[in-house]
Amino acid sequence: MYDPDYKPRLFDADGDLTKRWYIDFRVWDTDRKMFIRKQYYGMNKYTTLAERRRVAKKKLVEISQLVTAGYTAGQTPAANIGLDPLRACILEAVELVERNKTNAGRSGEDYARLRRRLSEPAHAGFAALPLRLVQPGHVLAFMEKLRERGIEAKSFNGNRDTLSAVFNYLLRLDAVPRNPVKGVERRAVTDSDQHQPYTTEQRAAVEAEIIRRGDTQLLLFLKFIYLGLTHSTQP
Repeated sequence: MYDPDYKPRLFDADGDLTKRWYIDFRVWDTDRKMFIRKQYYGMNKYTTLAERRRVAKKKLVEISQLVTAGYTAGQTPAANIGLDPLRACILEAVELVERNKTNAGRSGEDYARLRRRLSEPAHAGFAALPLRLVQPGHVLAFMEKLRERGIEAKSFNGNRDTLSAVFNYLLRLDAVPRNPVKGVERRAVTDSDQHQPYTTEQRAAVEAEIIRRGDTQLLLFLKFIYLGLTHSTQP
């Protein structure tokens, strides 16, 4: 796995040939499940400044390519999750989790909803962003764009939580080093005045109107529902 926070670096002692030069880098250890530090010293056998610099720069490029390509340490084989976290984008990750959740017999509707939103032209840039480059600022910009388009706080939180679940899923598989969504706060949801229960006076008025109309079957039906709900909420 590639650690986006730490790129291979050359320490050349400011060109001093009497000191030891080295390339410092991080690789994922499949046994210990963590990034470990490694160093390369092979350029120190060269005694001229030009040769040492030439070899050091060449090795820096080679090591950078290996790390980016997914070089790992440890004896445990790196897991194949059906997604290359070094090259895959956000949309591909959402599609993977949606597919895996659905195949496991669970509803993937939240992931499908997020996938459809990411497929909209307005979010094409964020959807195509490689996983290894995603920062909290990218997620915040995406969520703010959703807010500007008028989605309610509940929908805002739903998209935010689903995207966070995608990164948590990949995090458990050691496919990403962190969840960048955690830095984005959920929005406060105000209480809705919809779906409020009838007051005693309102219920009495409805019952009186039904009796006035002579609809005894509807009244009986409603009483059964009322009694059923009343008993179901008792401790």
